[in-house]
Amino acid sequence: METSSRPHPSLKWWRTVSLVILCLALVAGFIAAASWTSGAERRAISRLAPGERLEVFTRTWQNFQELCAAPAKGLQEYCILQGRFLLNFSECDSVCHAACLRVMPTGRR
Repeated sequence: METSSRPHPSLKWWRTVSLVILCLALVAGFIAAASWTSGAERRAISRLAPGERLEVFTRTWQNFQELCAAPAKGLQEYCILQGRFLLNFSECDSVCHAACLRVMPTGRR
């Protein structure tokens, strides 16, 4: 009697389904973690006292205007991060919003 080393077709199918489910779960977990992390800054800002929040915004906005109006090559990443940070503030008006978007890479606006 000959024994086959090939897995039974239904076992192969279950392995494939299990792998697909595992991959989907990993992708869903990554998306959930990214969403939670991206909202962390916004939540921290919203918990600041109004005066404190205004002070942080004002200081960051002034630095952004001075350094990021036409950012030098070495400051581009810094300006992108500061722009993203400023966009979390309700105090970031249309002028602030437009300035922040100008420093963002084209594909990420």
